[in-house]
Amino acid sequence: MKSMQRNLLAAIATLALAVSSAAAGAFDTITQVSSYNGLLAGLYDNVATYRDLAGAGDTGIGAFERMDGEMVMLEGALFRVGFDGKVVRMDPASSTPYATLVNFKEDRRTAIEPGLGRDAVCEAIKGGFANANLPHAVLVSGTFAHIKCRSVPQQEKPYPPLAELAAHQAVFEAKAVSGTIVGFYYPPFAAALNVPGFHLHLLGDDRAFGGHVLDFTTGPGVVARVDACAKLVVIWPDTPESAKADLMQDRSAELQKVNRDK
Repeated sequence: MKSMQRNLLAAIATLALAVSSAAAGAFDTITQVSSYNGLLAGLYDNVATYRDLAGAGDTGIGAFERMDGEMVMLEGALFRVGFDGKVVRMDPASSTPYATLVNFKEDRRTAIEPGLGRDAVCEAIKGGFANANLPHAVLVSGTFAHIKCRSVPQQEKPYPPLAELAAHQAVFEAKAVSGTIVGFYYPPFAAALNVPGFHLHLLGDDRAFGGHVLDFTTGPGVVARVDACAKLVVIWPDTPESAKADLMQDRSAELQKVNRDK
């Protein structure tokens, strides 16, 4: 067992070095830890720390080990929205089973009119893509007339599939929230790697509200910024649990329940 742990740590260190070398300071490159299918299958153990990923991104979303809340990274600062709804700034030594990061560089911005819901905003953003076959990082900033977010509780082994956590998620709703939605768009053909379409997390400007975004309605002054990314670096989990996981299942129904179920 100790030998296996040493080998795992060595693999993580090697991957982290590769990410730091290839992606440090790089733009138009998404660095992804594990896959969303892996998360749906219950792979919640540490793959890397956020310090390991230094240089791979200043903006992103993801999770913490054992699914302890929702992760949002903005302007290089790392935050956790806990199951209790509290937003806490985290130490980069915190570990992750899944994350998507980018050094955000704006390619295009679009003013979003008030009164639009999540789906309409996502369609407006996607309609402005020069190439919808590329993954994009997305920042949507301004005031949201209404927003609904969620977080999930920390888990213990044996880990349940992510869809089962949705039945126990905490849902938070608020009005007139100023903040930034951080997220990513992946084209449908990349569904085996990450959430197809939009995956969004919110961080309030007052650092008092946030989480995985289920729905929202725009208020005044909302602006969407996008960063088209032609490169993807993936760090795969290499553990006994990941070797046993069935990642070939069609988990689209589970994904819909977890990502958008209201």
